Amino acid sequence: TKRLPFLRGKNRNHPLKVKNLVLNLSDLAVFARDAVIDIEALLAKGLVNDKVRERGIKILGGGELKVPLVLKISCSKAAREKIITSGGKVEL
Repeated sequence: TKRLPFLRGKNRNHPLKVKNLVLNLSDLAVFARDAVIDIEALLAKGLVNDKVRERGIKILGGGELKVPLVLKISCSKAAREKIITSGGKVEL
């Protein structure tokens, strides 16, 4: 049998590492005032597909948020600050 060489380099030995799906605050503009945002709500609006259940999701602070929302998924510090200043809540 032929031996294969050792693969060196960054991320060559961990190619199956799963990364979270990323959404910006500007993507959440389709929701009404005081809407509760979780994975089911994002699936219902068509913002994410069904693979998000195994990959996970994170909200980043890109864009502006004009209506207060109740967020029940993980988010960055910038997104948390923008949600709170708009009058919303982050429940995790």
